[in-house]
Amino acid sequence: MPNGLPFSALALAALLLASLNPDVEQRLETIATAAQNTKEAIRNIRQGMQNFHQGIIELQKLRG
Repeated sequence: MPNGLPFSALALAALLLASLNPDVEQRLETIATAAQNTKEAIRNIRQGMQNFHQGIIELQKLRG
């Protein structure tokens, strides 16, 4: 039996069960939106930290 088979079968069963729920698309869209917002927030935090660090380096250069 290939290594990926049990996971694939489980994923297929989960998708089939999810397809029976009439509002599954709306729930998945909500999850996708939350994931995208989280990704953007992390990107903004990372950029802010990089800018802060660069500012500290520039201040250290001015102090000499």
